[in-house]
Formats: sequence, C-alpha cells, structure tokens
Amino acid sequence: IEPRVTTAVQKGIGRVLEENPRFKHILQPFPVTANCVSTRFLSQNQRATAAVYRALARAARDIREDEAAARQFLPKYTPLDPSLAAECHLYYWWQPADVDYEAVQRLADLFRGQGLLKKKIDTEAMFVHFE
Repeated sequence: IEPRVTTAVQKGIGRVLEENPRFKHILQPFPVTANCVSTRFLSQNQRATAAVYRALARAARDIREDEAAARQFLPKYTPLDPSLAAECHLYYWWQPADVDYEAVQRLADLFRGQGLLKKKIDTEAMFVHFE
C-alpha cells in the first residue's frame, strides 16, 4: 500500500513482487476504500456530508485529469518527501457515476465467504447519492 511500497523500493529494502495483485487475482475492479458516515451523522449533517461528497468527487476527477499536479500536493499536506511523491502510485478513485455496485457486492460476498462478515449484507443500500 502506497507510499510504503515505493519507500521500501527507494531505500533498497524491498521490491515489488507483482503489480496490483488484488485486481489481478481477487476482483476486477477492486474497490479499495470507501468514505463512511453513520446514518445519525448523515441525518444531522446532510449539507456538510454532501459538500464533502462533492469535494472528494472533484478531487478524484482532478487527480485523473492531471496526476502530475496532484502529486505536488502530497509533500505540501503530508510528510512525504517530494521525490517519493513523484514516484508513488496514486490509486484510481471511482467517480460517483463509476461505482460498480456489483463489484462492491462481490467483495462483501468474498468477505462473507471467508468468515470476515457474520451475515450477508446488501452493499448498494449502504450508498448515499447526492446531486
């Protein structure tokens, strides 16, 4: 997981055995992460939650459109060295319209099959849609 992989490679203490194994061997596309709030927080802070939702979507779009510019923000807002920021991989974030609900459900089903979830869940019901 970045930037740890690039750091290890840069320092000569690690090497990449295989690029993106989750995508190649587990699930395509592989849902890496999600941003979550409780239903209580959402009901009490709908405008703020919608604003964060739109900001994250805009940031994901901006990273896709100009990865070099996005990398310039990393050393400014994180402890990453500029040389590391220039080399580390940036994850591909889905836009709200790109979310593959079936892939997210398949991942949850894989977790259930491995005993990581106690019961089957309907993942699509967990998504909130803002304009």
